[in-house]
Amino acid sequence: MLRRLIPVTLLSLAAIFSFADTTHLGIYMQGSRVGDATFSDTTEVLNGKTLKRGDSSTKISTGMMGGALSVEINSTSWSEMNGRPVRMLFVTKSGGRTMTVDANFGEIYADVTLQSGGPKQKKRLLIPTDGPIVDDPMPMVLKGEINAKTSFYELRPDTVSFSKDQAINRGPSKVKVGDKTYDATLVDVIDSMSTMHVYVGGKGNLIKAEGPLGLEMIPEELGSSTVSDENSASPDLATASSIKPDKPVANPGALKFFKFHLTAPDANRIPNDEHQTAIKTNGDWQIAVHPVDISKSVGTTITLAAKQQPKWVEPDTYIPSDSQRFKALAKQIIGKQTRVRGAALAVQNWIADRMRPNPGIGVLRDANEVLSSKEGVCRDYAILAATLLRAGGVPTRMCSGLVSWDGTFYYHAWVEVWNGKSWIGIDPTVTDPQISAAHIKLADGNIATAFQFPVLDKVSIKVEEAVSR
Repeated sequence: MLRRLIPVTLLSLAAIFSFADTTHLGIYMQGSRVGDATFSDTTEVLNGKTLKRGDSSTKISTGMMGGALSVEINSTSWSEMNGRPVRMLFVTKSGGRTMTVDANFGEIYADVTLQSGGPKQKKRLLIPTDGPIVDDPMPMVLKGEINAKTSFYELRPDTVSFSKDQAINRGPSKVKVGDKTYDATLVDVIDSMSTMHVYVGGKGNLIKAEGPLGLEMIPEELGSSTVSDENSASPDLATASSIKPDKPVANPGALKFFKFHLTAPDANRIPNDEHQTAIKTNGDWQIAVHPVDISKSVGTTITLAAKQQPKWVEPDTYIPSDSQRFKALAKQIIGKQTRVRGAALAVQNWIADRMRPNPGIGVLRDANEVLSSKEGVCRDYAILAATLLRAGGVPTRMCSGLVSWDGTFYYHAWVEVWNGKSWIGIDPTVTDPQISAAHIKLADGNIATAFQFPVLDKVSIKVEEAVSR
């Protein structure tokens, strides 16, 4: 899951910061250089109209689950001189795959064409009216009052959705880059996944940007002496984002109940439902995970479940459940099963038996490509499972969060199916029919909501109770 963190954070930065001429940034993580980014602003005449054009190119190389992960992001945006977007084009490459998102903005809608390993998908997004979609909110933020919040929207190319973000002018500050200390204005940029701390010079120039997990972006002219040997090993993104609880948790994959105290400054919302109870108190979270026991109910019939939850059998971004390819395969896998539990377990086992891990793919992919390649990470397993289950008529939603198999928690993705009374977790990366209480849910829903989960920085888990089944 966390392979998306650096690319999404960089795209967010590009969306909220206008760079004069051409700016080169070094990208660092936990003191090691992991990539480079170039941003530039020009003007261009299209159809007789002068538009602002912004180009960015980013290349990142880091570790992932003991392997290598490389991501290349190229984006171009055209906007009117007042900042209103006209077109945005994103091309992301990783692990031999390419994702292309092309959005054209009208008065009311943005028409988006997406291609990521399958047939082209077209989506029409309603343009928000309660905040601007701008390339550069910094001028209005820097002119605003100290601690005043400025809301704006950005287009998330990976989830093909609009994200409402906030920028807060924190006022005068000092920031250290290498051995030098600079006077700056601190602006906090807050989105659904993380908070970026952006230090801006007196001329509106970027001095430094800091993100979660030790992520830093520094202009080349300032960052040449800031970090360790560039030949040192790149940090492993999975390890860097992992969370060790304060005490050992025995056999976490078999937990039926897990209660803990979570300190996570950037977590504003955590699901509270039949899978887990999450209560926020004094800025921290008290969470008890108690998954529904799948063995106690075979669930309602697939037909009745689909009538109860019709939204969750519809196709979605990367989930072509209306495709005849998937309808035929779902029918073959589910066979004579008529109830939700039997169908869900059949799909879970089919995927777990055939898919193989490949941690080097850093783009979201259409289920067609996942099925053809039969490789990927938890997110890909979940997309394939959701597509097959929905194609078979089983209401299914995506989940993202944390999981532990060895006592350390890592970011993860799985699915939930509707059994007629409640949502039941199904993890297609394993064959165990009962999802464990070591699955901590941070977000759920369709692609746009499930994959905009909070990145838990400066986090701690204090174990209070762990019961195995």
